[in-house]
Amino acid sequence: MYAFEHEALMEIRNCTVHALIGIALEPVEQGYDLYWSFYVERVAWITQFYMALIQPFRRTVVYPPIIDGIERGWTERWSSSQRDPESAQSH
Repeated sequence: MYAFEHEALMEIRNCTVHALIGIALEPVEQGYDLYWSFYVERVAWITQFYMALIQPFRRTVVYPPIIDGIERGWTERWSSSQRDPESAQSH
């Protein structure tokens, strides 16, 4: 839907759910805090049941690798820019 420097909103819609995924970075003294939110709207009678059914799977299988990948990419990007000030300007 939109993407700015420190904020983005994405939309997903299928037969089961209509969801908005928000991501925001807020500068803090130590760097940034990442906020990640999901807003889910019922599309069909099965939506609530479906979301409850897949919740353990999302929390144990889906989210950890996504979060690890974000953290790894963030660390690599900003660690290298700390060593090389010119690369920080290109980001």
